[in-house]
Amino acid sequence: MVKSTENSNVLSVEHFYKEAAMSTDTQVEEHPDYTEAYDRLRLFSKFATAVHMGSFITILVGVSIRMANGSPQLGIAHVGRIASCWGGLQEDSESFLKDIAYRSITNEISSSQGFDRHVTIATLLVTFFLLSAVFQFLFLISTEHKKSILNNRPQWFRYTEYSLSASCMVVAIFISFGMLDSYLHVTVFVLTFLCMAIGLVADYMRFLSLSTGADANLQKNIRRVSLGLHYISWIPVSVVWCILWLVVLDMEFGQEVCHHPDGNELPSWVWSVLVTQFILFISFGYVQRVQFQKQFNIDSLLLCRTSLKYNPYFLEPNDSYDAAVVGLQTETAFVILSVVAKSTLGWIVYSQVLIFL
Repeated sequence: MVKSTENSNVLSVEHFYKEAAMSTDTQVEEHPDYTEAYDRLRLFSKFATAVHMGSFITILVGVSIRMANGSPQLGIAHVGRIASCWGGLQEDSESFLKDIAYRSITNEISSSQGFDRHVTIATLLVTFFLLSAVFQFLFLISTEHKKSILNNRPQWFRYTEYSLSASCMVVAIFISFGMLDSYLHVTVFVLTFLCMAIGLVADYMRFLSLSTGADANLQKNIRRVSLGLHYISWIPVSVVWCILWLVVLDMEFGQEVCHHPDGNELPSWVWSVLVTQFILFISFGYVQRVQFQKQFNIDSLLLCRTSLKYNPYFLEPNDSYDAAVVGLQTETAFVILSVVAKSTLGWIVYSQVLIFL
């Protein structure tokens, strides 16, 4: 009998929260200010979809035309780019980087005739543009799109797309910089994928902390797990970028790896890709952090005059939290970052590696 009463109480609590959530959804969707802001976001999302699709079609057509003209290795006439210079063994170069450039960065499969780095880069570029356009379009036509954004729900569409497109972007960067080891490609792909997957779980836990009964301690523990997962997701992507920075700095400040007409300095586009993409990748994680910060207090320590003190409000919900405002701001930031990051990488690599050089 007691067990029956307990089950009844649990069901009544769940029913109460489901009704409350449905009521909130309806009120938010009908709010004129939120609807106007959502319409602006939707318009910008359509623009982003068109940009990604336009880039996909343009690069696909451009690559197809060059391939049809009998150029299996695009831009092969010039050796000034890293993709053809530092990616292979140079007989007239003696340096400590020689072994790294050939035996570690490349392997027999990568440096054989069966590995066409230019076609691979082109395939990766069109792939992540296509993924971005398709997922953005599918999210826009979803019947839950408006409700999901205005209630700051976890965005599995976004994180699923990022886990694939961002991983392709990273592999494209590695190949463009002359790091042709196929095992390395698999590693950085999986690490980037893992970062996005953990970010998705953290996003779900963040939202779950708002809708888990009336137990404040349970909600606080869920927020703790969510924040912990957010910080853990930085680890795999940090490993990827440490590898990139170390190799490029070795190329810039180490001994000469190969000779080419422009001297031994790295082309300027390499630094453009490395710095801009590094900042943009960090910005994606920062946006999620801000999203968490607007929902609950994420600072465990407070900086006082002479020391650090424990924050008594750590993991407590923010009274000023507005799900609709935060949801709109977060989605807008992610859409902008997605367009800028992919367009910058795609067109710099396409122009410098596949067209002009």
